[in-house]
Formats: sequence, C-alpha cells, structure tokens
Amino acid sequence: TFDVGSQISGGMALSFKLKDAKNPGITGSLNSFTVTTLDSGGTTKDSGTTTAGAVSIAAGVFAAAPTVALGSDVVGATASATVNFTTKNIIPVNGDIVITFPTSLAGGFVLNTPVVTEVNADGGTLTPGVSGNVLTINCASHVNAGTLMTLNITNVKNPVISGDTGAYQIKTQDASGTPVLIDQNLAVAQ
Repeated sequence: TFDVGSQISGGMALSFKLKDAKNPGITGSLNSFTVTTLDSGGTTKDSGTTTAGAVSIAAGVFAAAPTVALGSDVVGATASATVNFTTKNIIPVNGDIVITFPTSLAGGFVLNTPVVTEVNADGGTLTPGVSGNVLTINCASHVNAGTLMTLNITNVKNPVISGDTGAYQIKTQDASGTPVLIDQNLAVAQ
C-alpha cells in the first residue's frame, strides 16, 4: 500500500515501480496481479487484474558456490564425498536436495546405498534415494535461507578410469508431485 499524495483524475494513466519487492522462493509462473485504488477513507474506487500473461520466476542460485570434495581420488575406490552449499531460499519440509554425479568417465560414479549426514543436522532426518548417477536427498525438516549445508555422503565409488570427472549438478526442490526448483548450480567443479 502506498499513498500517491494527490488526487488522480479518472481515466488518467498511472505507472509505478515497486522497490525491494521479493519474488517467491520457488520457480513457476505468476499469472496475474490485482491493483486496487482506495480513497482516503479506505473505500475501494477501482480494482483490476492484469491479463498481460504470466511472469516466469527462474530458479535461484545458491548464496555461496557449491563445492564437492571426494574422500579419495583413487580409480575405483569407494569413499565418501563432501558437498557444501549455502541456500539462497528455504528448502521446505520434505523438500529435496538433488545431486547429479558426472558420467563422463566410463559410466562415472556408482552410488552404493549411500548414507547422508549433515554436519549441523540441518534438514532433520535425511533420506537418500538413488537413480543411476542421481542422488535425491529428502529433508524431513525445512532448511532456512542462508544455511550452510555440509553433506557427507558415504559409499561413493569412483569411476574405473582416470581423468577429469566433469561437472556435478546440485539443485534444491519442493515436495510437490511435479517438483519445483528452488536453487541450482548446474556446473559444480570438483
């Protein structure tokens, strides 16, 4: 709500910008906005809803660049991986952290029933699920914006040939049936 300071005649066009408006913390489309004018007594004079089309909200970037460190760099070794990132937006209850391990070296990493822990127990109980080279970690509790997450992932088997592993992808998403991205970095180097 803001006061224009003086009377505006009927039929007059009015344009304004909202300073420091905050977008939603998840991706998606905002389909309409409603603008209502009131007189000095609070009585509605006009009201209208935009029909100009959807405004797309893109996934945010993490507040601090994610890092991945392997517990071993030996070909074919099974060790742990440590993933660090700082959330820009909240991860809601039952939201997910999705880590895609690179496949550029002979099929890439193998995730053998990984166990995931977080140094400060942020996210509550973490439940991992694996599909090929993708590790999805469900967070039983919400994670606040600006939280440094330090994930320790065990039972990660290195590729069976040497070389540059390629980039990891790290995303956070909500718990809906069709997950909505929250924050992401699609090119995390080791």
